[in-house]
Amino acid sequence: MNLEELDQTLTQWRSELDAIQSNLLGLEDSTIFKIIKGERDQLQGATEQKASKAFEAVDRLWAQFALLDGVYKKAQGLRQNLPTWNKGKAIEDIGQILAADIVLDTEAVPFDQRGLFSGAERQHTVSPKQLKEMMARSFDTAKKVFTDLKSKIEALLQQSQAVRAEAESLKQQAESFGKGLPAELSELMARLESNEKLCRRDPLSVTTDLRLDMRPYLEKARTRVAELARERDKIRADATRAGKKLQELAELYKSALKRDDAAAATKPLSDSLELLNKAVAEGRWEAARTGVSDWNRQAEELRALIIGLRQANEKLEQVKVERAHCLELHKSCELEIENPQGLVAPGGTKSLTEWLDTLTKALPGQRLDALQSGLPDWNRECDQLHTSIESAIKANQRPLDKKKELTRRWAEAQRKTEEYKGRGLVVDKALHTFGDKAGQLMSQSKINLEEADRMIYSYEIRLGEMISKL
Repeated sequence: MNLEELDQTLTQWRSELDAIQSNLLGLEDSTIFKIIKGERDQLQGATEQKASKAFEAVDRLWAQFALLDGVYKKAQGLRQNLPTWNKGKAIEDIGQILAADIVLDTEAVPFDQRGLFSGAERQHTVSPKQLKEMMARSFDTAKKVFTDLKSKIEALLQQSQAVRAEAESLKQQAESFGKGLPAELSELMARLESNEKLCRRDPLSVTTDLRLDMRPYLEKARTRVAELARERDKIRADATRAGKKLQELAELYKSALKRDDAAAATKPLSDSLELLNKAVAEGRWEAARTGVSDWNRQAEELRALIIGLRQANEKLEQVKVERAHCLELHKSCELEIENPQGLVAPGGTKSLTEWLDTLTKALPGQRLDALQSGLPDWNRECDQLHTSIESAIKANQRPLDKKKELTRRWAEAQRKTEEYKGRGLVVDKALHTFGDKAGQLMSQSKINLEEADRMIYSYEIRLGEMISKL
């Protein structure tokens, strides 16, 4: 080897060493290397095994680089100090240094494996060329581990971000409904956290697309959020319907009770509806849900009271009509019948009318408890009066019915007499006497029912006897 060849060899060594150092530094400066190194204590499974081997390989490469660099520096130092005399031999010595085997490590030799001339230690040596080839393979292997991890983590991160974006959106929507986080969303977030944790600690063990793994959880969460959305829409619709119901209640109040103070009667509902609409506008759905339920309950209670008062008024009017009828019968009996027996005068409705008016005023006065407890009592009193009036009507109807029946019997007896006269019946003195007396009694302005009944009966008996003899 001459001096020119030596310089070329040294230049090549320097170039290779610079490349090794640059590539190792580039690998260590890569983002994936730093990420894996920072998470090294958290790594598990296949990822931990492969990453550990890759880090060990890098450490080993640096140690091997140092060995090569030491050889180069030794040779370069001798080159810079070549002697004037015997320069050829010095060049050859430097060439031998560059070509000499390099000791990689030394291991102790167990005594039972030693020969007579062997030492207690054994050195593992390789030529510079072999070492460089070994380093190239180690570098490629280590780099591939980090490259594979980079590709895997990027893919998993993309999948995870897609799932998390939707999961966070669903979570935000669910929380906006104000019912706490539903179980389906809790399960989704827990599964996502578990997957992301696995991706951080052992990404190489993840063989399934995260989007496929999370699909069942996302579908359940979507379904639940959709249900909550429908509940929210129903609450909004119920709040809108509440406004219409309030107007209907005011109209019902006015038409049923013939009063113009519906605003006072419905004021609590109006105030509650204002709070309900505010809760809906502010997205306080739990408060709105409770508000709708309470409002509808109060509205139904008010409707029931209005209808109850309307029915009470109708009942009272019916009682008044029947009372008037009862009085009319009573008067008719006194006008048409002499000394009528068993007549009943109906009870008055004044107290019931005043009581019902007081109960009705309790509604706009917001004395609902008094109305709710008093209306059943009023109905019982009204029913009792109604029953008594019905009994009085029957009692007052009996004398008139008796008169009507006597009128029918007397007309029938006269008709039968005329019929049998045509068949040869001759009216005798007794029949004539009974007939005159009955006719007189039935033609009076006030009929004596007992006397008229007795005369008509006597006439019927005598007529029957005479007809039987024809």
